[in-house]
Amino acid sequence: MDEIDQANDLAETLRNAAILRSQREVSSVNVTGICAECDEVIDPERLAVAPFARHCISCATDLARKAKTHRSFS
Repeated sequence: MDEIDQANDLAETLRNAAILRSQREVSSVNVTGICAECDEVIDPERLAVAPFARHCISCATDLARKAKTHRSFS
C-alpha cells in the first residue's frame, strides 16, 4: 500500500468518525424539553444553547455540586 492509499484510508476513517460523532450529538438532543430529574420544562434559551441538556439549570447545578462533592471525598 503506497502513501496515497494510506492517506485515503486515514481520510475515510476520520470522515466515518466525524459522521458517528455527529449522529451521537443529534441523537442526544433533548426533544422533549423536560428535565430528566424534576420533570419541569427546561428553559428554551438553555436548550437553544445546549440542545443536549437533559436537566434544567437548577437540577444541573445541583447534580454538578453533588458530583464535585463526591469527587472530593473519593
